[in-house]
Amino acid sequence: MKISMTPGWEKELEKAIRPAVRDIASDYQKMFDSLSRRYKGSPASEIKPVLRREWARIGGSISDPELSEYACLISEGTRIQMRVK
Repeated sequence: MKISMTPGWEKELEKAIRPAVRDIASDYQKMFDSLSRRYKGSPASEIKPVLRREWARIGGSISDPELSEYACLISEGTRIQMRVK
């Protein structure tokens, strides 16, 4: 296979991976929405292990500060929205 870096290759690569990125963002959005429905008003300390487990199930990893931030937002009832640029 020959790969050549022609002008505009970044744009073509972005176009090629966009559907996969949208699918991943959709999986995370579904997870956030589900956790928000189930855990709104619960302590962040209760949400964190569930969020870590669900995050790993999708295939990602998350730092503890991010985990704490998202858990607090879920607890407060703030909707977390995944966006693809």
